[in-house]
Amino acid sequence: MSTILKDEVNKPTEGFFKLECLDKEGNIIDSFEQQNMIMQKSKATVANSTMGQYPQQDFINKIVLGDGGSDNGNLLVGRDFSFTRINLFAEQNVGETFTILFNPLGRAGNGTAPTLAEFYTGDITAPGTSTVDINIINNSTIQYVFDISPGSGNSGGGNGVKPWTEAALYTRRDDNVDYSTDSETIGSPAKNGNIFAMRTFPAKIKDATTTFRITWEIVF
Repeated sequence: MSTILKDEVNKPTEGFFKLECLDKEGNIIDSFEQQNMIMQKSKATVANSTMGQYPQQDFINKIVLGDGGSDNGNLLVGRDFSFTRINLFAEQNVGETFTILFNPLGRAGNGTAPTLAEFYTGDITAPGTSTVDINIINNSTIQYVFDISPGSGNSGGGNGVKPWTEAALYTRRDDNVDYSTDSETIGSPAKNGNIFAMRTFPAKIKDATTTFRITWEIVF
């Protein structure tokens, strides 16, 4: 008689998103946390990486903030979307975005990955500094922690106030240019990888007194 096997722990990939706003003393003054949407494109990323198909090293290496995630202009409500989206609303509608590009293969012993570059559109011009920490938790969860400094991600040359309403993780996948080179501008279409996970949220304010700390976990 054959034995019926039942996997009690098998489940689809899921994600968890948390954004905390910290003042100059490191106190949390605002926060948002919720499960995020794992996108349809993520399946191809995981499958191709597992099989070793091109590109042989396809990994998450970019986080993007956007200002197009509010519901009909209501900054207090994040808009709905489906798992078939291929980019942020701000990218689709030529809004403003803030991007951190990082190299997970270059992690130091403490898990910190080097930030290769940052790209800004509109008047989001002050580069500032950002850190990316990557760790594996409980053998099945990858945790990314992004600290965006007070001088980064603000309007008006770094001194103004900017509300952000959406965020996404992207993979390195690219058929033309290696992300490890500087041969093209980071925000150019040739460097757009696949979207892996996305979240919209009520507007969180970024200015020169505020640090954004984003904790993003992908659970396999």
